[in-house]
Amino acid sequence: MTQNPDDLPLDELLDLLQSEVMAAPVLLGTVALAGAYLAGHGNPIVGDGIAAGALVAVIVTVRVSASLICTLYVNTVLHMEALAAGDLTSPIQYRDCVGRMTKAMAVFRDNREQVRASAESATAVVAQLGLGLDAMASGKMTYTIATAFVGGYDRLRMTFNRTVEGL
Repeated sequence: MTQNPDDLPLDELLDLLQSEVMAAPVLLGTVALAGAYLAGHGNPIVGDGIAAGALVAVIVTVRVSASLICTLYVNTVLHMEALAAGDLTSPIQYRDCVGRMTKAMAVFRDNREQVRASAESATAVVAQLGLGLDAMASGKMTYTIATAFVGGYDRLRMTFNRTVEGL
């Protein structure tokens, strides 16, 4: 039973990838050697044909493998660079063996968005509390903050307003 590569531990996935990438050229190289042997031992047409076919197959295998593997990794690197530069809207695709890396990229993107939103909320809270404290410092002891703060920050607003009301 063949296991889905996305479910394999990373070390097993690397071993599998290495064995598959190395197996095709080795097998085709062996066929090429067999063709060369036949060519040198009385069967030149068949031997040369086998050797030439194996050589073409090796070249095609290497080019296709390079294209499939390199394109995926290069695209992933481009997406990672865009994410690092602040692009939080580009889609991240989860396919093939690069899926683990792209899933991690999605987590990074989502975490960065949460950090940005949290920082904006904190900045708004600090600004409103600063206005309130400035008002109190200038003698205005009735200043309250009417706009609710986002999330757990609203407790600060309510505490500030209760403190002002208690003065």
